[in-house]
Amino acid sequence: YQVIYWILDPVSMEFDKYATVPVIYGNTINPVPPKYTVPEGYTLSAAYTDISFKTPLEKDATMPANEVNLYFKLTAEKYDVP
Repeated sequence: YQVIYWILDPVSMEFDKYATVPVIYGNTINPVPPKYTVPEGYTLSAAYTDISFKTPLEKDATMPANEVNLYFKLTAEKYDVP
């Protein structure tokens, strides 16, 4: 089975397929995109199991007997300028 990591581009507002990782049934799902470098000035959200970002991936979730799509969004950091 596979976990597919999708990241919402903050400019185009479209999902980019970042990685596809094979995971053995019953193993723990990595909640972070592998080897992903967050662009400077942004933060990466937690993993969600739906494109509307309403259902977070459960802590210590294990691989079911089907493909899993995980969704992330980048949010621009806010700075206070005195």
